[in-house]
Amino acid sequence: MSGIKTIGSSGDYPTLTAAVSAISSQGLSGPIILELLSTYNSSSETFPINLSSLPTDATKTITIRPAAGVTSALISGSNTTAIITLSSNYVTIDGRAGGTGSHKNLTIRNSANAKTIGINNSQNCSIKYCILEGAPLSSSQGIVFLDANNNSILIENSDIKNIDASNKPYNGIYLKENTNNSITISKCKIYNFNSAGINIYNSGSLTISEKEIYEVEPATQSFVYGVYINQTSQCNIFKNKIYNLTTNTTGSPYIRGIYVSSTSAVSIYNNVISIGP
Repeated sequence: MSGIKTIGSSGDYPTLTAAVSAISSQGLSGPIILELLSTYNSSSETFPINLSSLPTDATKTITIRPAAGVTSALISGSNTTAIITLSSNYVTIDGRAGGTGSHKNLTIRNSANAKTIGINNSQNCSIKYCILEGAPLSSSQGIVFLDANNNSILIENSDIKNIDASNKPYNGIYLKENTNNSITISKCKIYNFNSAGINIYNSGSLTISEKEIYEVEPATQSFVYGVYINQTSQCNIFKNKIYNLTTNTTGSPYIRGIYVSSTSAVSIYNNVISIGP
Protein backbone atom coordinates (compact mmCIF):
# COMPACT_ATOMS: atom_id res chain seq x y z
CA MET A 1 0.00 0.00 0.00
CA SER A 2 1.10 3.56 -0.69
CA GLY A 3 -0.19 6.87 -2.00
CA ILE A 4 -3.34 8.68 -0.82
CA LYS A 5 -6.18 6.66 0.70
CA THR A 6 -9.42 8.42 1.57
CA ILE A 7 -11.33 7.83 4.80
CA GLY A 8 -15.09 8.26 5.06
CA SER A 9 -18.35 6.71 3.91
CA SER A 10 -17.52 7.65 0.31
CA GLY A 11 -13.80 6.84 0.59
CA ASP A 12 -11.44 3.92 0.22
CA TYR A 13 -12.03 2.98 3.87
CA PRO A 14 -14.94 3.95 6.12
CA THR A 15 -12.75 4.47 9.19
CA LEU A 16 -9.16 4.98 10.26
CA THR A 17 -9.49 1.70 12.16
CA ALA A 18 -10.16 -0.12 8.89
CA ALA A 19 -7.34 1.66 7.06
CA VAL A 20 -4.80 0.91 9.80
CA SER A 21 -5.88 -2.73 9.83
CA ALA A 22 -5.26 -2.91 6.07
CA ILE A 23 -1.79 -1.36 6.48
CA SER A 24 -0.94 -3.90 9.18
CA SER A 25 -2.02 -6.86 7.04
CA GLN A 26 -0.85 -5.69 3.60
CA GLY A 27 2.26 -3.71 4.48
CA LEU A 28 3.60 -0.57 2.83
CA SER A 29 5.50 -0.13 -0.43
CA GLY A 30 6.02 3.62 0.08
CA PRO A 31 4.63 6.64 1.97
CA ILE A 32 0.89 6.61 2.60
CA ILE A 33 -1.48 9.49 3.41
CA LEU A 34 -4.81 8.77 5.08
CA GLU A 35 -7.10 11.69 4.26
CA LEU A 36 -10.31 12.35 6.18
CA LEU A 37 -13.14 13.26 3.82
CA SER A 38 -16.10 15.49 4.65
CA THR A 39 -18.14 12.24 4.95
CA TYR A 40 -15.86 10.93 7.72
CA ASN A 41 -17.71 10.20 10.97
CA SER A 42 -15.68 9.02 13.93
CA SER A 43 -18.71 7.43 15.60
CA SER A 44 -17.95 4.34 13.51
CA GLU A 45 -14.39 4.02 14.86
CA THR A 46 -13.20 1.40 17.31
CA PHE A 47 -11.40 3.32 20.05
CA PRO A 48 -8.64 3.61 20.75
CA ILE A 49 -7.41 3.88 17.19
CA ASN A 50 -4.32 1.75 17.60
CA LEU A 51 -1.31 2.96 15.61
CA SER A 52 0.97 0.25 16.93
CA SER A 53 3.74 -1.85 15.39
CA LEU A 54 3.01 -0.53 11.92
CA PRO A 55 5.37 -1.49 9.04
CA THR A 56 6.92 1.97 8.68
CA ASP A 57 10.43 3.28 8.10
CA ALA A 58 12.01 6.48 6.78
CA THR A 59 10.74 5.74 3.24
CA LYS A 60 7.41 4.23 4.28
CA THR A 61 5.80 6.91 6.39
CA ILE A 62 2.18 7.35 7.48
CA THR A 63 0.40 10.72 7.54
CA ILE A 64 -3.13 11.29 8.82
CA ARG A 65 -4.76 14.57 7.80
CA PRO A 66 -8.02 16.13 6.59
CA ALA A 67 -8.47 16.17 2.82
CA ALA A 68 -8.12 19.45 0.97
CA GLY A 69 -11.27 21.54 1.41
CA VAL A 70 -12.28 19.88 4.70
CA THR A 71 -12.34 22.78 7.13
CA SER A 72 -13.46 20.94 10.26
CA ALA A 73 -12.64 17.26 10.77
CA LEU A 74 -13.41 15.66 14.13
CA ILE A 75 -12.15 12.47 15.76
CA SER A 76 -14.20 12.29 18.93
CA GLY A 77 -15.16 9.60 21.39
CA SER A 78 -15.29 8.56 25.01
CA ASN A 79 -12.70 5.91 25.84
CA THR A 80 -11.04 5.18 29.15
CA THR A 81 -7.73 4.30 27.44
CA ALA A 82 -7.35 6.97 24.74
CA ILE A 83 -8.69 8.10 21.38
CA ILE A 84 -5.38 7.38 19.62
CA THR A 85 -2.54 5.20 20.89
CA LEU A 86 0.73 5.62 19.04
CA SER A 87 3.43 2.99 19.32
CA SER A 88 5.12 3.09 15.90
CA ASN A 89 7.77 5.03 14.00
CA TYR A 90 7.45 7.67 11.27
CA VAL A 91 3.81 8.60 11.87
CA THR A 92 2.53 12.16 11.46
CA ILE A 93 -0.86 13.55 12.47
CA ASP A 94 -1.24 16.80 10.53
CA GLY A 95 -4.35 18.88 11.19
CA ARG A 96 -4.05 20.99 8.04
CA ALA A 97 -6.44 20.27 5.18
CA GLY A 98 -4.38 18.83 2.37
CA GLY A 99 -1.26 19.29 4.48
CA THR A 100 -0.79 22.95 3.54
CA GLY A 101 -1.38 26.32 5.17
CA SER A 102 -1.56 27.08 8.87
CA HIS A 103 -5.20 26.42 9.83
CA LYS A 104 -6.03 23.79 12.43
CA ASN A 105 -8.70 21.77 10.64
CA LEU A 106 -8.60 18.65 12.83
CA THR A 107 -9.92 18.27 16.38
CA ILE A 108 -9.20 15.14 18.41
CA ARG A 109 -11.32 14.87 21.56
CA ASN A 110 -11.77 12.41 24.41
CA SER A 111 -14.70 13.08 26.70
CA ALA A 112 -13.72 10.29 29.11
CA ASN A 113 -11.45 10.63 32.13
CA ALA A 114 -8.35 9.58 30.15
CA LYS A 115 -5.69 10.83 27.79
CA THR A 116 -6.60 11.84 24.26
CA ILE A 117 -3.35 10.71 22.63
CA GLY A 118 -0.97 8.24 24.24
CA ILE A 119 2.56 7.83 22.86
CA ASN A 120 4.79 4.93 23.83
CA ASN A 121 7.82 3.25 22.25
CA SER A 122 7.74 5.55 19.20
CA GLN A 123 10.36 7.35 17.13
CA ASN A 124 10.32 10.12 14.52
CA CYS A 125 6.65 10.97 14.99
CA SER A 126 4.90 14.32 14.97
CA ILE A 127 1.58 15.92 15.89
CA LYS A 128 1.03 19.33 14.34
CA TYR A 129 -1.70 21.86 13.60
CA CYS A 130 -4.27 19.97 15.67
CA ILE A 131 -6.77 20.92 18.34
CA LEU A 132 -6.45 18.37 21.14
CA GLU A 133 -9.16 18.32 23.79
CA GLY A 134 -9.69 16.21 26.87
CA ALA A 135 -10.31 16.02 30.59
CA PRO A 136 -8.04 13.44 32.26
CA LEU A 137 -8.37 14.10 35.98
CA SER A 138 -5.41 12.07 37.25
CA SER A 139 -2.27 13.92 38.30
CA SER A 140 -0.26 11.36 36.29
CA GLN A 141 -2.14 11.84 33.03
CA GLY A 142 -2.42 14.52 30.35
CA ILE A 143 -4.33 15.23 27.18
CA VAL A 144 -1.10 14.17 25.49
CA PHE A 145 0.68 11.45 27.47
CA LEU A 146 4.24 10.35 26.65
CA ASP A 147 4.91 7.11 28.47
CA ALA A 148 8.32 5.54 27.77
CA ASN A 149 10.95 4.80 25.12
CA ASN A 150 10.02 7.68 22.84
CA ASN A 151 12.64 9.42 20.72
CA SER A 152 12.46 12.36 18.29
CA ILE A 153 8.84 13.29 18.97
CA LEU A 154 7.56 16.68 17.79
CA ILE A 155 4.39 18.38 19.04
CA GLU A 156 3.97 21.75 17.37
CA ASN A 157 1.49 24.43 16.33
CA SER A 158 -1.35 22.77 18.21
CA ASP A 159 -3.97 23.87 20.74
CA ILE A 160 -4.13 21.63 23.82
CA LYS A 161 -7.12 22.49 25.96
CA ASN A 162 -10.17 21.54 27.97
CA ILE A 163 -13.45 20.42 26.40
CA ASP A 164 -15.57 22.92 28.31
CA ALA A 165 -15.69 24.72 31.67
CA SER A 166 -16.81 21.61 33.55
CA ASN A 167 -14.29 19.28 31.86
CA LYS A 168 -10.74 20.45 32.51
CA PRO A 169 -7.63 18.25 32.45
CA TYR A 170 -5.23 18.00 35.37
CA ASN A 171 -2.29 18.40 32.93
CA GLY A 172 -2.09 19.50 29.33
CA ILE A 173 0.96 17.36 28.49
CA TYR A 174 2.48 14.73 30.79
CA LEU A 175 5.89 13.06 30.32
CA LYS A 176 6.42 10.01 32.49
CA GLU A 177 9.77 8.26 31.96
CA ASN A 178 13.43 9.23 31.57
CA THR A 179 13.57 7.00 28.48
CA ASN A 180 11.90 9.82 26.54
CA ASN A 181 14.56 11.70 24.54
CA SER A 182 14.69 14.42 21.89
CA ILE A 183 11.14 15.55 22.66
CA THR A 184 10.19 18.94 21.19
CA ILE A 185 7.07 20.89 22.17
CA SER A 186 6.94 24.09 20.16
CA LYS A 187 4.57 26.87 19.07
CA CYS A 188 1.58 25.39 20.90
CA LYS A 189 -1.16 26.98 22.97
CA ILE A 190 -1.85 25.08 26.17
CA TYR A 191 -4.68 26.44 28.28
CA ASN A 192 -7.48 25.74 30.75
CA PHE A 193 -5.85 23.02 32.83
CA ASN A 194 -6.31 22.36 36.55
CA SER A 195 -2.69 22.02 37.65
CA ALA A 196 0.07 22.07 34.99
CA GLY A 197 0.26 23.08 31.36
CA ILE A 198 3.24 20.75 30.93
CA ASN A 199 4.12 18.25 33.65
CA ILE A 200 7.51 16.63 33.13
CA TYR A 201 7.76 14.07 35.88
CA ASN A 202 10.74 12.27 34.42
CA SER A 203 12.36 12.74 31.03
CA GLY A 204 15.57 12.84 29.06
CA SER A 205 16.45 15.57 26.55
CA LEU A 206 13.61 18.00 25.93
CA THR A 207 12.93 21.33 24.24
CA ILE A 208 9.98 23.57 25.15
CA SER A 209 9.82 26.71 23.03
CA GLU A 210 7.65 29.49 21.60
CA LYS A 211 4.48 28.44 23.38
CA GLU A 212 1.64 30.19 25.16
CA ILE A 213 0.51 28.64 28.45
CA TYR A 214 -2.38 30.33 30.25
CA GLU A 215 -5.77 30.08 31.92
CA VAL A 216 -8.98 31.53 30.56
CA GLU A 217 -10.95 30.00 33.44
CA PRO A 218 -9.37 29.58 36.92
CA ALA A 219 -7.84 26.24 37.87
CA THR A 220 -9.37 24.20 40.67
CA GLN A 221 -6.11 22.97 42.26
CA SER A 222 -4.17 25.00 44.79
CA PHE A 223 -0.84 24.13 43.07
CA VAL A 224 -0.75 25.57 39.54
CA TYR A 225 2.24 25.56 37.19
CA GLY A 226 2.85 26.67 33.64
CA VAL A 227 5.69 24.14 33.38
CA TYR A 228 6.56 21.64 36.12
CA ILE A 229 9.91 19.84 35.74
CA ASN A 230 11.13 17.03 37.98
CA GLN A 231 13.97 14.53 37.51
CA THR A 232 14.82 15.72 34.01
CA SER A 233 18.12 16.31 32.25
CA GLN A 234 19.13 18.32 29.19
CA CYS A 235 16.07 20.53 29.04
CA ASN A 236 15.87 23.82 27.12
CA ILE A 237 12.98 26.20 27.82
CA PHE A 238 12.94 29.43 25.83
CA LYS A 239 10.75 32.02 24.11
CA ASN A 240 7.59 30.97 25.94
CA LYS A 241 4.81 33.20 27.22
CA ILE A 242 3.21 32.03 30.46
CA TYR A 243 0.45 34.19 31.92
CA ASN A 244 -2.97 34.41 33.63
CA LEU A 245 -2.29 31.47 35.93
CA THR A 246 -5.11 31.66 38.45
CA THR A 247 -7.00 29.34 40.79
CA ASN A 248 -10.36 29.58 42.49
CA THR A 249 -9.19 27.69 45.58
CA THR A 250 -9.15 29.46 48.93
CA GLY A 251 -6.26 29.63 51.35
CA SER A 252 -2.70 30.02 50.12
CA PRO A 253 -2.40 28.92 46.49
CA TYR A 254 1.00 27.99 45.11
CA ILE A 255 1.35 29.36 41.56
CA ARG A 256 4.56 29.17 39.53
CA GLY A 257 5.33 29.97 35.92
CA ILE A 258 8.20 27.46 35.67
CA TYR A 259 9.07 25.13 38.56
CA VAL A 260 12.26 23.04 38.55
CA SER A 261 13.12 20.24 41.02
CA SER A 262 15.76 17.46 41.10
CA THR A 263 16.84 18.40 37.61
CA SER A 264 20.18 18.91 35.87
CA ALA A 265 21.41 20.70 32.76
CA VAL A 266 18.37 22.91 32.34
CA SER A 267 18.56 26.16 30.36
CA ILE A 268 15.72 28.64 30.90
CA TYR A 269 15.93 31.91 28.98
CA ASN A 270 14.00 34.56 27.04
CA ASN A 271 10.63 33.62 28.56
CA VAL A 272 7.86 36.05 29.50
CA ILE A 273 6.06 35.11 32.72
CA SER A 274 3.17 37.07 34.21
CA ILE A 275 1.38 35.05 36.86
CA GLY A 276 -1.74 37.16 37.42
CA PRO A 277 -4.34 38.32 34.92
